[in-house]
Amino acid sequence: MLLTKELNEFESERYSAWNFGPSNGKELKVADIVQLFENQWKKPRVDYIDGPFKESHNLQIDSRKANINLGWSPKWNNEEIFSQTINWYRKVHEESQDALIVSEKQIAHYRELNFS
Repeated sequence: MLLTKELNEFESERYSAWNFGPSNGKELKVADIVQLFENQWKKPRVDYIDGPFKESHNLQIDSRKANINLGWSPKWNNEEIFSQTINWYRKVHEESQDALIVSEKQIAHYRELNFS
């Protein structure tokens, strides 16, 4: 929401890639993310195989640009972020709920928690 406001107020110098992710030092290993999903939703089974592709053990998103230019920082911890993501997929894919309605409800919930 902050980025949308920013892009509407300024010229195209702000039009570029933006990352929104955990605070520095709060990164999760890929295996940690998979484990969070497996703990909360049994449907997506993950099989680990050895293959020719090298995967990083850590995937990091650099959110400094959003922090510096927008004053943005995450309001939820990693577990809550992934819990909300898993919940969205569950409702949309398992329960066949409308994705727009589920998204709007999650945004309203987030706003209540963080802006009231």
